[in-house]
Amino acid sequence: MVAVSPSVLEVHLRDEFVGQIVALGSNETIFTFTESYLANEDRQILSLGMLDSYGRPRAPRGKPGRIIPFFANLLPEAELREYVADRGRIDKNNDFGLLWITGHDLPGAVMALDPERRVVPPPAMGGPALSPSPNTLYRFSLAGVQLKFSAIHNATGGLTIPVGGINGDFIAKLPSAHFENVPLNEYAMMRFARDLGLNVPDCSLVPIRDIEGLPSGLEFAADQQAFVIRRFDRIDAQDRLHIEDFNQIYRQYPEKKYDNRD
Repeated sequence: MVAVSPSVLEVHLRDEFVGQIVALGSNETIFTFTESYLANEDRQILSLGMLDSYGRPRAPRGKPGRIIPFFANLLPEAELREYVADRGRIDKNNDFGLLWITGHDLPGAVMALDPERRVVPPPAMGGPALSPSPNTLYRFSLAGVQLKFSAIHNATGGLTIPVGGINGDFIAKLPSAHFENVPLNEYAMMRFARDLGLNVPDCSLVPIRDIEGLPSGLEFAADQQAFVIRRFDRIDAQDRLHIEDFNQIYRQYPEKKYDNRD
């Protein structure tokens, strides 16, 4: 039997190297904080769910075959998850592989990066035998069941889906295959919130035909629109705002977020 060397993803919070996720051959992953992060009294908080009762960082373990819930909740869901996995030629249930592919452009300010900057994991960690071209990958992640893409606003008012999906400052939410008028409903609710005096991000409805770079294979009617909203976790398309949701704080896996009544 050939021994499999562990693969590692380095976890960064903005420009601070805070820890490592190590994937072992047994499909188990272990997350550990770096010594420098633990020694830094002015350290940034990675997750409130990783603090003990004294406010000290603690590193939980994931279930066999799963990364810990904090990182699992950063991964795409539903159609976007299938799309990213298909482009990366990995199993859609491979949490570690999905984090590897999308780790450069996750929600908030966290990044999970291969030290060698390989775009897909090696075959021993569930990666493809033949690495796909970086131009065919989609490396953006955002939770939620609706199909959405990272986008950049053009000077002409349209949108462009960047190659690989990374570094967009807007999110384009596409029409649902299961429910009618989802983009229109979201836009109406955001306008309603704005009219009530709430501070909401810039948003609009954009005709599908005005979105450049949409992946092939997606078919929409000529008059359909996408709901486009500025990312609140990006500042001037460069700086990243650190965020976490209550599912991460409670250390729950994504499948628990919609129906857990415990």
